[in-house]
Amino acid sequence: MYQVLGLKILVSGLVVIAVNLTVLFIKGAEIAGMELSLQFAKYIIIAVDLLIVLFFTSPLWRFVWRLPWIGSYLSENVFPDLNGQYAVTIYTNWPIVNSMYQAACKTGGFTLDDLSGGDQDCNKQQLRAEIRQNWFRFFIRFYPSPDDDDRNVIRESTTLACMPLKRDGDRRPCLAYLFEQQNAKQGKLDDHSFKGAAQLEIYSDKTLKGDYWSNRAWRKGLNTAGRIEFVRIQ
Repeated sequence: MYQVLGLKILVSGLVVIAVNLTVLFIKGAEIAGMELSLQFAKYIIIAVDLLIVLFFTSPLWRFVWRLPWIGSYLSENVFPDLNGQYAVTIYTNWPIVNSMYQAACKTGGFTLDDLSGGDQDCNKQQLRAEIRQNWFRFFIRFYPSPDDDDRNVIRESTTLACMPLKRDGDRRPCLAYLFEQQNAKQGKLDDHSFKGAAQLEIYSDKTLKGDYWSNRAWRKGLNTAGRIEFVRIQ
């Protein structure tokens, strides 16, 4: 998640925090009447560094994000905490692609005007997703929904790379990622595994919506795309 701040700002901020905390500890010790040796001052610096490392490498930062007012400000101006389980709905254009392919195999049976381009032409699939997030890594794993397990062709989908994009003017904060998908079922025109990309707009820490594209069946010119929606369930 450090990408939303930039490495330069993050490092500068950590240095400022470390210096201020060290000064605070030293001043507190002086007020308490303690005489500080150079060796003790070194221990204070080490302790401050360990506290900062602990904050950014453990779930401790999530506690700060839950605080009233402060948490809302950080979610709005830095990035929201998206850790959790989600119900995912995917609308894939595969039925449209397949219809166009089938029509190409015969003459005079199909035109683009036959498609409305709405969700009614798309195939709806239900999945579950787990998002794991810390300051140095984003990870999303998709797996079949218990409610749609028999009909779902997707065995598993995991992210290869993930980039958080902070709010910029009127643009909502976004999550952009590359993924690799493994299918449990493979049709005649389908691929067993393929890669793709997606960009999700974050409407709240409970809802994400966006579009995806893939190189699924690209060798046959049948690439797929669609919409994807996340709703937090845990």
